[in-house]
Amino acid sequence: MADSLQRVSVDTNVVSSIVRDNAYSAPYLRLLQSFAPTLTYFVRGELAAAKWSQRRQERFDALLAEYRYLPDPDEQTIDAYVQVSAAAVSLGFEASLGSDLWILAQTLALGLPFMSHDSNAIRTAERVGIDYRTLNRRALDRIEQDRAALR
Repeated sequence: MADSLQRVSVDTNVVSSIVRDNAYSAPYLRLLQSFAPTLTYFVRGELAAAKWSQRRQERFDALLAEYRYLPDPDEQTIDAYVQVSAAAVSLGFEASLGSDLWILAQTLALGLPFMSHDSNAIRTAERVGIDYRTLNRRALDRIEQDRAALR
C-alpha cells in the first residue's frame, strides 16, 4: 500500500522524534500515514551517526524497515543546492542550516514534499517552493511573517 502513496522526504528531526517517542512522535506518525516516507542520502548519513540506546535502536530499526531510500544525489541536486542556498541567504540563516541545505536540495531536485520540525528548514522550503508538512506551529507563524515582509 505504501507504494501507492505519495513519497515524502522525511527530515532527521522527525525520525528522531519518533524514535525518542516524545510529544511529537504520535502526531508525526499520524501525519506520515498519508505518505510513503523516504530518506535522502544526507538524512541517512545523519541517522547513521546517531547513538541510540538498545530500546531506541530497536525502534529505529523497525522504523527504517518501513522507509525507502531516495536515489543518491546527482547534478540536479547540485543545481537545487544553489536555489536552496540562495533562499536560506535571503532569510538570513544559511550557515545555521548545515546539512539541511543538502537535504532540501535533494528534496527539491526530486520534486518531493518535505516533512520536518526544523523552523529554519521549513522556512527555507517555503521560500524555495517546496511543499512541506510540519507540526511546528512557531515555524508556520514565522512563515506568515516572512510572507508579510515580502508584500
